[in-house]
Amino acid sequence: MRRYFQVFHGGGKVPSKAIRLVVILAFLSAAGSLARGQEEQEEWKSSVPFTYLIEYGSGHVGNPDYLKKIATAPPTLMHVGEDVVFASTLGIKGVGSYSGSRSEAISAEEARAKFTALQQYTAAMHRAGVRWIIPYINNVCVLGDSVARTGFWEFYDHWDRYREFGFGPRPAEDILTAQIYGGPPRPWPPRGRELGPSDGFYPYKRYELCVNNPVWRNILLKMTRVIAETGMDGVFCDEMILTDYCAYDQAKFREYLGRKYSPAERQRLFGTSALNSLRLGYRGEGALWHESQAFWSRSLGEFLRDVRDAGRQVNPNFFVVPNFGPLSGLDGTFKRVNQGKDLGEWAPYCRVILYEENQRPGQLAPGVFLDEILHFKVAFGLKFVGGTLVYNAQDAPGIELAMAEAGAGGGGAFIQAGYAEPESRLKYRHFFETNADLFAGYGSQADVALVFAYDQAYWGNPVHLSTFYSLSQYLSNHHILYDVIPPEKMQGGRLDGRYRAVITSGLWYLPDSTLAELHNFAARGGVWLDIGGSGKFDDAGRLRAGILAAPRSEPVGKGIILRRAELEDVIRLPSFERYWVTEEEDNNLADMVKHYQASLLTPFPFPPRTGGEDLQTLLEAHTHALLSVLSAAGLEGLRCNVWWKSEGAHREIVTAHLVNYYTPIPNTPAAGGEHSPSDRPQTKVALRVLENVPIRLRLHPGHVATVVVYDPDDPQPVAVKFQQTGNVLQFALPPIHIYKIAKITLE
Repeated sequence: MRRYFQVFHGGGKVPSKAIRLVVILAFLSAAGSLARGQEEQEEWKSSVPFTYLIEYGSGHVGNPDYLKKIATAPPTLMHVGEDVVFASTLGIKGVGSYSGSRSEAISAEEARAKFTALQQYTAAMHRAGVRWIIPYINNVCVLGDSVARTGFWEFYDHWDRYREFGFGPRPAEDILTAQIYGGPPRPWPPRGRELGPSDGFYPYKRYELCVNNPVWRNILLKMTRVIAETGMDGVFCDEMILTDYCAYDQAKFREYLGRKYSPAERQRLFGTSALNSLRLGYRGEGALWHESQAFWSRSLGEFLRDVRDAGRQVNPNFFVVPNFGPLSGLDGTFKRVNQGKDLGEWAPYCRVILYEENQRPGQLAPGVFLDEILHFKVAFGLKFVGGTLVYNAQDAPGIELAMAEAGAGGGGAFIQAGYAEPESRLKYRHFFETNADLFAGYGSQADVALVFAYDQAYWGNPVHLSTFYSLSQYLSNHHILYDVIPPEKMQGGRLDGRYRAVITSGLWYLPDSTLAELHNFAARGGVWLDIGGSGKFDDAGRLRAGILAAPRSEPVGKGIILRRAELEDVIRLPSFERYWVTEEEDNNLADMVKHYQASLLTPFPFPPRTGGEDLQTLLEAHTHALLSVLSAAGLEGLRCNVWWKSEGAHREIVTAHLVNYYTPIPNTPAAGGEHSPSDRPQTKVALRVLENVPIRLRLHPGHVATVVVYDPDDPQPVAVKFQQTGNVLQFALPPIHIYKIAKITLE
């Protein structure tokens, strides 16, 4: 993934892939305000999606032409670069310089002038129709030269000049002492990393600092407060990485273990109960390594909390948006595991997390679809709002399809890089805000729960994440309504009556309590399907006897446990899937097309597996229900989510969101790609409008009063004919280009 310092070079260009955003901002209520307090609710609810633009160019502040451009199609949220007084990367820039790549120790009076200009700028952006505006900080990177005292040191060495902005006394030690220390296997070079002559920040060096260092942390928090004082509504925090063995981390790690585990538990997990004998672990050290990675994730979560709270000293609604990075493939996700990137640890403090991807959703080839469905499923399951930054969504169908994903996924945003297709942005903002009742306050009406445990990767277990991707794709292709849930959601019988089936795959490391909850779910009438021997190790990494020898089918109480050794026992793996390619290949559409074309030459895996069961057939046989929303086979490119909420004691609203992915992905060069349009592999896909698709929904008991269909391209909703048989509703969907919502009223 490209680093921050490659982003700002290039003036008004769209930011390149370095802002790894993940998810965006807090919950948009039906009234269009940033909702507060949902983190205290037991059940997470859907929210109104919103429009979101990101652009790191110059010429924003004090530019009336830029304000006119924004006002023509204002996004709900505008994400800018270092439109700030104090930049986390370079400390301080020249008068009137915001996107520049050089520092300058301006006077206190000049800094005050920038502060005033920024207050006027944010007020003008709000008047132009932008609801929230957020600038950029970076949790780890500073640029400069610690010997020549340039770059960030222009600010640090003139600290007292800027004390009036709340920085307090200058620290006694140099900021260089905050550098991340890799430990004995890989100590960090204290001189910083050299940048090449082609880099926009050359001859500066890159230094990586630890947010657990109190000096660096305090600087970031003070800068955030100044950001809030200029009228900004929140802040974006880039990179969001932490793997450090410094003395501050070692001390905080012992405190973390002391809070999390009793002496007896520490003895069981680590072989000692004495905190002073424990230290951060390394790969191969079992539970100690697992907890070290969990600690770095927890540390980044607490850092995000502190950033948010620093801003809330000025604005009680201030929020933070961190960059998680990619989630579209195994390679990009798995290789970041030891950097502190656990969404579950961040979620309580951000609510919006940015995912950074390249390829826009749509149809790549016959039977091959790219989507960000899983991003929003994970966000809803972990209780935050997701935002998908998809750089190559620059055409109107791609932009609108990405916005539809956010609406169908329970809220959040497609994050648009640049200003292309303002009509699409206006259309979808109007649709979201004028039809807020279709989006806000719904619970999921899924039949199947797919368990997602990020910490399996802390153990070096790649199987869980790989099978998780495959199962998600299968369920989406077969129109089976499913949720993604973390293991902790199973505690206390909270799944009872909520799902017909729970699927676990490759959850090799589980505590006794989680296995007990899964067993109890089945005993109380559910279907628990396990694939790959979940729980064969305990939470200390010790082999648990009997798991692999358990029967394939085990009736328990009122339900059943089904066990299959391999994913291919229930799913026939396709020859090509996006999540199999490397992150670099995913970034370049031409490379992805080559992989697809190669997959047509021979079956994969070879020889192909035969004689296995079909997952849908297996689940339907044991849940005694038809699980597909479509009553006809095929149409893998049409995806559906169903939501519901009560309105009073005798009325219920159900919304079925249908998104058409039969939208061709343009054959244009990917960002940073090597091919020109003329020499790229050409894979043409015909646009497909779907007509009269038969929809079948199983509802809660009640009488269906109306079925009304909404479409962003149609100013008037359309009532459709329907048939109700018991709790099953059937109707034909009017022609769908990209996005339709069927609103069902039960009385």
